[in-house]
Amino acid sequence: MPQVATAAARVAFMIGDPIAHAVMPLKVNQWARDTGTDVMMTPLKIAPEDVAGFFATLRRLDNCLGSVVTAPHKHAALQAVDALSEDGDPDACMEDATAAGTTAEASHDGAAQIFT
Repeated sequence: MPQVATAAARVAFMIGDPIAHAVMPLKVNQWARDTGTDVMMTPLKIAPEDVAGFFATLRRLDNCLGSVVTAPHKHAALQAVDALSEDGDPDACMEDATAAGTTAEASHDGAAQIFT
């Protein structure tokens, strides 16, 4: 079991602007080390005008699990993904900018889906 992510690791992102304050990537990476799971999470500062391009790239990454989306990018993420999950609620996604992040999953068929 790897103690650090290997070249075969599955990757997840957390996007926002600002993002430097985010603790989720640290916690996910610590969990991965503690459990020997070959996964890593990377925070990315993405400008609002670049969110659609980020999702276009996310669809093409074979080893990417998806991304957590934080404020102020939730609305742009809703516009950039292909579908909402069955329980996905765009209003719940938008109602509180300080709420927990919205999760976007990249599927093997290249689609991106929002889970709230």
